[in-house]
Amino acid sequence: MTMSKTDSLHYDLCRMAATWIRQPKNKEKWHSPYNLSTVELVCYGVCLPDVYATNGEISAIIEVKTSHSDYERDGAKYSLLKPDRAIGDFRYYLCPENIIKIDELPPYWGLLYYKDGKIKKIRSAIRQPCDRTLDMFVLMSIMRREGLLGKTYNYRKQE
Repeated sequence: MTMSKTDSLHYDLCRMAATWIRQPKNKEKWHSPYNLSTVELVCYGVCLPDVYATNGEISAIIEVKTSHSDYERDGAKYSLLKPDRAIGDFRYYLCPENIIKIDELPPYWGLLYYKDGKIKKIRSAIRQPCDRTLDMFVLMSIMRREGLLGKTYNYRKQE
């Protein structure tokens, strides 16, 4: 029997991370009542993380890793080689406890551990420059998928 993509630890952690990133109790700088998050969004021309969130001004990403070898493969990603050409003002890795150690993290990245059904912040991410054009590509992709493109929205009150 093969496991579907939605029946995996990786997918479950992505969904949990998307919930975690929106919770006000985390007191992260990107939080607002209007933020949105996505799970495993694919968008043309953008190296996308497993979870993306924005409040319209600041964005955050979470890369989910379920093995150390998966984490090691990330070292060749363009977003790590050219961090100013990536998305996410704040960047995190989420993994089962102790898969990634703090001293292995790229500079400025935060670390989240999953254990016993909960996510715990081990190290906060530090804000870094990101590419706002790529953030816009992500938002446009979300709008397209949700059927918001190609319409006119009139917010002027009718008298």
